[in-house]
Amino acid sequence: MIIGATAPPVGAGMRALWAKADIAEHLRGPANSLESVGMEVLFILGPPLVGLLATADPVLTLVVADGCVLVGAIGFATAPLVRRLLGPTTDRSGGPSRRVLSRPVVWLLCVAGLTAAASGAMDVAVVAALRESGSAQSAGLVLLAPAVGSVLGGIGYGLVSTERTPGRRLGLLLLAWMCTLILVAIQTTPWPLALALFLSGIPMAALGVEEFNLLGRANPDPRRIQEVYSWAGSSINVGVSTGSAVCGFVAAHSPQGLALWTPAAAVLVACLPYTVARSSWRRSVSNNSDTATEVLR
Repeated sequence: MIIGATAPPVGAGMRALWAKADIAEHLRGPANSLESVGMEVLFILGPPLVGLLATADPVLTLVVADGCVLVGAIGFATAPLVRRLLGPTTDRSGGPSRRVLSRPVVWLLCVAGLTAAASGAMDVAVVAALRESGSAQSAGLVLLAPAVGSVLGGIGYGLVSTERTPGRRLGLLLLAWMCTLILVAIQTTPWPLALALFLSGIPMAALGVEEFNLLGRANPDPRRIQEVYSWAGSSINVGVSTGSAVCGFVAAHSPQGLALWTPAAAVLVACLPYTVARSSWRRSVSNNSDTATEVLR
């Protein structure tokens, strides 16, 4: 709990940095995709590297891991670009900012938390399903499949331009992910399951990028962009832990194979706030774009 509470919000800071940096709007999507792909690659390479180090010296492993966090956080916080764009003296707009999040932002945070719950549930469901089928030893390789798919999906999504109709692409990604998760749920052997997980990983990174893109565009107060992204990071963390816990309970107390349907159910639930709020954040994005145009004039 202490480690989680003190983890530096570098992810939220990076996305706020792209939003405040002097780059064209159509390049912010690729920037978010590049950041997402970089993080996914680290998630793939980090565990095996730490595992190899742990076989030599577990204590040294903890020291190295904590040192990486410390050096990375200090390096990010002291970078000149970060201090210039995200530092306390960058807000020159004057006047107090509202402390209440707008309704479109809150709905998007709900969608982000529920999709994160699906992601957290997927790992638990796969391990439970493989254990039930007697193939628990293949869990590491099988779980590598969605990560590889996510990397490829993030790279491909970075090549796609920003949509003119906000929110439509998010709905298509939710539908595509739910279909691939249903395909995951009906598999019973490890390697077909790995293939289905690879397919489910392709829209996963794109969903995260699109959620943060929409949060940046729907946020009415540019001075609060870092706070909004920090809320997004918190909702994702809560979603992952909740999805893992719920799926673990389902795996322990429900019939065999039912846990694999938990991720698809979470995405289905995420479609509800998306459907309710779709028109509201389209209006919010349109109004924010008009405001930005007036400011430039």
